[in-house]
Amino acid sequence: MLGVDRVKVRNFINSIEEESRALIKEISTLCVWANVSPAEVWLMTYLERFILTEAIKEKTEAMYGKKGFARGR
Repeated sequence: MLGVDRVKVRNFINSIEEESRALIKEISTLCVWANVSPAEVWLMTYLERFILTEAIKEKTEAMYGKKGFARGR
């Protein structure tokens, strides 16, 4: 229980702020890499964002990995 313990309350608030920042960072990163609007990504479920992240990783690996077609030969 948080009660009136200032340290516990502050830690609780800090954890929520950190989680919020992490979500905003995830949304921003997906927008940049997927070239999708922030509104579209915000409307996605967690699973949809997770799958989009996987697809971006696969595309990046195909383009720039060891045998990527975008790498100089």
